Amino acid sequence: MIGKIRPFDIRKTRKLTEIDDKCFEKVKDQEILLFLGGTGSGKSTSILYLCGCTMEKVDVDGYHNHIQAKEMPDGCDEELRNVVCSPHPVSETSNVRAINVKIEKKGFGSKTSCQYV
Repeated sequence: MIGKIRPFDIRKTRKLTEIDDKCFEKVKDQEILLFLGGTGSGKSTSILYLCGCTMEKVDVDGYHNHIQAKEMPDGCDEELRNVVCSPHPVSETSNVRAINVKIEKKGFGSKTSCQYV
């Protein structure tokens, strides 16, 4: 059993903490929409869609109808390029992400800017 437990990596923990701190600073005093769900539930796919990405269905590694971003919108938040949609039942995200999006494009209201974390 001990061989299956991952050892604590202080360097990785520091890096993730720094990324989280930057994320929290970005969402400070902003309205946020928090996506929670299990691995493979569609959180990343939903965020890419709401950000205006062109989406497509593809077959990947035997997974039929996997939905992924085909094209990023012009002027999208740079952090959006780090969002990964994987057909595999493995977590691709290791930390919190803040993505600034103008949601009026999807009919959710007036010119509100929200942070998707």
